[in-house]
Amino acid sequence: MKFNLQDLLNQYGSQKSLDDFPEDKVRFTDDKRTEARLLAVQTVFTSLSEEKSTTGLINESLEYCGLKSAHLDKKLFAKIAEQALNNKENAVEEISLNLDESWTFARIDQVTAAILITAISELMTKENPVQVLVSEYMALAHAFLEEDNSKFIHGVLASVIKKYNLA
Repeated sequence: MKFNLQDLLNQYGSQKSLDDFPEDKVRFTDDKRTEARLLAVQTVFTSLSEEKSTTGLINESLEYCGLKSAHLDKKLFAKIAEQALNNKENAVEEISLNLDESWTFARIDQVTAAILITAISELMTKENPVQVLVSEYMALAHAFLEEDNSKFIHGVLASVIKKYNLA
């Protein structure tokens, strides 16, 4: 079933923030894997502003949202989040290579950064079809970001895919 995350965010009063998950027993999608990726992005988002261990961030996210939701692939979430948090520096380097000379990574808004870090980290594992991952992360980008940021994310992902011959 195709989902429209933006419609769901509108329904629950989106503030363009990854902090506001719906109440218990309500989910954004009908797909456990998409829910896992969404929670992984939120975990990376949190890591950009809080100094905590990888295990601490993952456990906090599971306590906050994941344990409430039977409709979440918890193993996939933990795997994606751990990969993204442990490989954050490499992902930031890849993102930085795609910035204009006058920009630094610090100028990128944290939602964009969290989506990119998580997406790049999962792409580099080569465990899932590239098209599926790009589609999933672009859906998140369109749900939480303005069009320019979504285009930027798509461009960075395309660059990483080409550079590492992932397609």
